[in-house]
Amino acid sequence: MPEWTKEQKKAIDSRKGSILVSAAAGSGKTAVLVQRVIERLMDEKEPCPADRLLIVTFTRAATAQMKDRIYQALMSEIDKAPDNDLLKRQALLLPFARISTIDGFCNDIVRENFHDIEISPDYGILDNSQLALMCDDAVSQVMDELYRENSPEFVELVGIMANGTDDSALTDLICKLYNDSMAFARPEAFLDSLTSAYHTDAPLRDQVWGKIIINYAAKSVEYCRMLCGKMIDSGKDDPVVGEKYGVGIANNAVMFDELSKVIENGSWDEIRSAVTSASVGSLGRLPNKYSSVQSESVKAQKNVLTDQLKKLAPLFCASESENKDDMDYLRPVAEKLIEAVKRYGEILGEEKKRANSYDFSDICHFALKLLVKYDESGNAEKTALAESFAERFQEILVDEYQDVNDLQNTLFWAVSRDETNMFTVGDVKQSIYRFRQAMPEIFLSRRDTLNDFECDNYPAKITLDRNFRSRSGVTENVNFLFSQIMSRQMGSVDYNENEQLVAAADYEESSFPEAEMYILGDMAEKVGRESEAQFIADKIHEILSGDMKVKDKNGYRKASYCDFCILLRSAGGGKAEIYEKILAENLIPSYIESKSGFFASPEISTMLSLMRVTDNPIQDVPLLAILLSPIFGFTADELAQMRIDERKKPIYHCIRKAA
Repeated sequence: MPEWTKEQKKAIDSRKGSILVSAAAGSGKTAVLVQRVIERLMDEKEPCPADRLLIVTFTRAATAQMKDRIYQALMSEIDKAPDNDLLKRQALLLPFARISTIDGFCNDIVRENFHDIEISPDYGILDNSQLALMCDDAVSQVMDELYRENSPEFVELVGIMANGTDDSALTDLICKLYNDSMAFARPEAFLDSLTSAYHTDAPLRDQVWGKIIINYAAKSVEYCRMLCGKMIDSGKDDPVVGEKYGVGIANNAVMFDELSKVIENGSWDEIRSAVTSASVGSLGRLPNKYSSVQSESVKAQKNVLTDQLKKLAPLFCASESENKDDMDYLRPVAEKLIEAVKRYGEILGEEKKRANSYDFSDICHFALKLLVKYDESGNAEKTALAESFAERFQEILVDEYQDVNDLQNTLFWAVSRDETNMFTVGDVKQSIYRFRQAMPEIFLSRRDTLNDFECDNYPAKITLDRNFRSRSGVTENVNFLFSQIMSRQMGSVDYNENEQLVAAADYEESSFPEAEMYILGDMAEKVGRESEAQFIADKIHEILSGDMKVKDKNGYRKASYCDFCILLRSAGGGKAEIYEKILAENLIPSYIESKSGFFASPEISTMLSLMRVTDNPIQDVPLLAILLSPIFGFTADELAQMRIDERKKPIYHCIRKAA
């Protein structure tokens, strides 16, 4: 049995209320979750029957892994105590435990209760291509209706969104707003809330976009004040710069200080007047041909100050009264857009019902309809079915909680005992599914309101920050990098000492660098993928020739090719194949997780070309693919020489003639 840390032990043993675990990368969260399940099953005093657990993961692969790990752990305990009747009973119940994705759980609910929402029990699940065709058809119908109606609001909407005869930007927006709305428990309420900003009499600085603009202006001016401080320091380091530029720098610093005060306390019109009238004053003149590091730095920083002010001015292009007029003018246009989104949802829903096929978002909403009812004020009330689930499940365990959305979170509330029996695990720094409408702010808001778990102070949070996977050099490098770029505004969390990884893995001292960072080229130079791939190939050879040791479950061994991984932002479009080609040229075996499919892989496409040529050799493209492949090994020059005298004939005839 592993030696658990104090915090891990708390997460495993806490029983009497809801716990949120904020688990950093490599902190053993899956092992903790599995051990918690096993100990719930093995508890002699208050055993939890396996079929009264709901365990939700985010992907089917994670679900399969979770099932296997729980099964293996339970079998291991049975091997230690083969006569334990409790363990045997739990092993029999384990296949009936609800261990699934949230989509799978909702699908089970809907299929078991289809009669209550008037859908056919044999409905199908739409794949991406089928859904895309339905969406295209639905949005086309909406646009046709709107064009026939030709209302003034729609004409204005098209004028704003369309580019000439191309209205794809508008149709894309309709689809996006609909998809975003479906991540909420009440999609129509979300859509209606989008137009509420047009129905306010609040001062502009207190409105949604006013806050965004003023917040951006405040940060920009604060940055300029920081640059002024650096310019003053440069003047101290270089007396000539201080003497000639000192007054100009001080005047600019005072100007930005005053501007900061206005932004903090002034009305919109006062801020607008201050920003549009502000300008960076002259610094003065240096002696003829004088130059120093400090003087060049100050000049560059002055240019940055000027650029920052130029960027701010257009944001305050309208006064408060002008903005009010714009809001009154755009209100019916925005309402027409939301009306179009709702109509799109209606048509799409009708098409899905006719096809008796739905996507998982629909299934989750069907499940919510079975579990929750809303009154006229929008207050949620559990149905009898939801109460029966709440009674059934002694505990609900949710993995990757940082990636849930409002709809899914409401579903968890519905089947829980008012969230008093939930064990949620996540890490906001690992939230990667915003494009699937994940809402990490749900995790953050819950974590920020909870106290640290001590004894029985439920609900509470437990932080697992120790990393058992990486060397200290790796974690220190990660901490340094993300502390520079990650903040509440950029990444949803301030990467401070509370978020940093703590190295806890046991490794021997290494003579190799534990982490290295290389920047290829400079800001003006774009390094090609081939050059980057060659650099990686050279680095791999360098590491393997240096006798680096790596540690696996069996101890230390010599590093091999399988210990290297190349991560790309996107592997599509032939990008990954470039790296594979360069690595192969350097005699480095590699494997690509290709999304292009089985038939697009080089080995299979070569064999397909061979079969095509066997059927009909008068096909130049597959024939050339075969001839240039390792099967025949012709070079391009050899084929060109055979073709040069018969350029208009099929390559097959040229080969026969050359033979």
